[in-house]
Parts: sequence; structure tokens; C-alpha cells
Amino acid sequence: MIELRGVTKRYGATTAIDDVSLVVPEGELVILLGPSGCGKTTLLRTINRMVDIDAGTVLIDDTPNTAMAPEELRRGIGYAIQSVGLFPHMTVARNIATVPRLLGWDRARTDQRVRELLALVGLEPDAYSRKHPHELSGGEAQRVGVARALAADPPLLLMDEPFGALDPINRERLQREFAELHRRLGKTVVFVTHDIEEAVLLGDRIVLMRDGRIVQTGSPEHLWRVPEHDFVRDFFGDEFGLRVLSRHRVRDLSPGPVPGAEAPRVGRDTNLRDVLAIMVTRGVESVVVADGGQDAGGLTFRDIITQVRDAR
Repeated sequence: MIELRGVTKRYGATTAIDDVSLVVPEGELVILLGPSGCGKTTLLRTINRMVDIDAGTVLIDDTPNTAMAPEELRRGIGYAIQSVGLFPHMTVARNIATVPRLLGWDRARTDQRVRELLALVGLEPDAYSRKHPHELSGGEAQRVGVARALAADPPLLLMDEPFGALDPINRERLQREFAELHRRLGKTVVFVTHDIEEAVLLGDRIVLMRDGRIVQTGSPEHLWRVPEHDFVRDFFGDEFGLRVLSRHRVRDLSPGPVPGAEAPRVGRDTNLRDVLAIMVTRGVESVVVADGGQDAGGLTFRDIITQVRDAR
């Protein structure tokens, strides 16, 4: 668990972080979101002491992060950034093995971990271990960066716009793969982005910031349902509801009665945003939920909106 208590950071006369308090429970993926200059990256970097604070306390599992030397603290925290930061003179394998080697892992254990992680992020170990960073595409380099952040199996990951430099297709692919990876590994993740679509897709909870302060925090569904300030409503915009629907699948909802034979069929894994698109394209107000060749029920437009808005 991470806890920030009254954290403040100043640069001269400018207050970058202003009395911020936040708790990130174990296993949660929290998004720090907001306009440029709002303090989200500075806040992230206070956790691993890449930024020293002027007031307040940062605790990791109830222990102040000042209780150990910064380099020791950082060896136990995975860190991935937009520019990846791979060492150009090292192979992919040696890049991933950086922290395990600093921790004194033996060769066999390190090599096995490198192979496991390459496979985990979708890169064939035999094909990629000996490559150098200049031989990788942008998406491949980002995968290696994520693997390196996971190398010593840290319970906590800090990620600062790790997919921000990618083209839209590769970015969306990596976002979805990382969401699945988080579900499988259960790491505590603090993730900085300025991209609303990314925040909604990945976040268990969004922390929306402005001028160094937290404006509102909650699940995407909660922020959609109960915006506490005009800034929240304006920041997310009119398409916020559609973005929230993209987080959900047909299987997440409780279907009602099977509609008439003219209704189109959708599978249980269909994205709810796509279901609405089907309704609009076909000019219908309901769809049949198909499950293993059987009709499992139906969903109306009202069912979809109501059930997602009421999600807790």
C-alpha cells in the first residue's frame, strides 16, 4: 500500500504539489490524470524519491520512504517511462537483467527471469534476447521497458506515460495487453497519463489533478455518474460516457428477456461501445446476447446505460 500524507513540493515560488493526501491500496491500478503542468509526474516521482518533498510524508507499506537510501528504495520499485531509457550498448537481456544483477541474483536465476518476462510481454526470448535497442520497433522497446520494470518482481510499479510515444494502433494494443497483465499479476500500479481514453481503459481509480491538487478521485464510472466540479465535467467532455462503456463487455451486464427475431446478435465478449454502434447502425433498440450458440437474453439501450452508470 502507498500512502501520501500532506505532500507538498515547491520549486522556488511555484508550488508543484500542494498538500496532497492519497491512499493507493495493494493491487490497485491508479491513474494520475490532468492537464499539462498539473503536478502528476512530480507526484509520481515523490514515491520513489526521484523528487524530494518539502512537507508531508510518503509511506510504502506503512514505512516512510525516507527510511532507506534512495537507490535501495528504487531497486524495489519498478519504473517505466515514455522514453523507455534502455541502455543502447546492452542487449535486451542485459537491459532487463539490470536490477536483478544489482540485487546479486545468480546467472541461472537471472537468465530464467529474463526469458519468463520476454514471454510475458509477448516477445520470443530466443529471437529478442540478443538484440540491441536500435534493432527494436517503438512498441517492442516499450515491451522491453515494461519487462525491465517487472524484472525483480517488485510489488509496486510507477509508470510515467509509458505508451505515450507510440502510434495509436500499437498504443491501444499495448494498453489492452497491460490491462490483462495487471489482472494476472495483481501489482500495485501508479500510472501517469494525460490521455483520457487510456485512463478510462486502464484505471481501477482515476485521480484527477489541477494546479498541484486533487480535484476528484474515483472509478471512471463514479466520475461519470457524480462529477463534483464543473472542471471534472468539462475535462472529460461529452464523450466520457462512451469511453466508460469501452471498459465493459456484454458479459459484465445482466441480460433481460430475449428480444424479437429482428434484433442483431452480439457475443458476451463484445465491447459495450461496439454494441451501441451496432444499435445505431442497424436502427434497433435492443440486441440478443448469444452464448455458445444459445440465446442467453437481451440488452436494450437503457439496460446498458443504466447498469454501467450504477456499477460500483
